[in-house]
Amino acid sequence: MKSGQKAATDGAGRLRPTTRVARARHGRVEADKAGGRSRGKGGAYKRVEIFLGVEAAIALRRLMRDGRSAREVIEALLRAEMARRDQDAPQSDPRP
Repeated sequence: MKSGQKAATDGAGRLRPTTRVARARHGRVEADKAGGRSRGKGGAYKRVEIFLGVEAAIALRRLMRDGRSAREVIEALLRAEMARRDQDAPQSDPRP
């Protein structure tokens, strides 16, 4: 019970059992229970997402063959991508 609230009692001072009040649900009723977007994906789009997820998992396992953890592999990939973007970025000439 929260502070400042009185307990529900009957006339003799005994505690009455409380009843729970149903709360309104947030979101859409037909939303996918697994999480994600409000509307479930269907058809070919969903199959493509599953295929890409499986392919990504296979590629990650291949990169982990040398004993590195998934975190180490992903961090190395991110560092390499950042370095590649730095090289590809147009260099501005500070001289007028």
